[in-house]
Amino acid sequence: MNLGFQKLVTAREVAQLFSVTVGTVNRWTRQGRIPCVRPSRRVVRYALAEVEAALRRSQKGGSRV
Repeated sequence: MNLGFQKLVTAREVAQLFSVTVGTVNRWTRQGRIPCVRPSRRVVRYALAEVEAALRRSQKGGSRV
């Protein structure tokens, strides 16, 4: 994952942008459907471009996100 200087956002922000619940974002993360960055044990952040790309790939593959 090439983060460079991408803006990192929280699970809540991802959920709002994709009109899903925070629980869904957390489940996608656990399942490995979307990539995340863990700056510490309890903190999880997401690079929006990486999340969008992962969700696009999963939709093209026919799997339901």
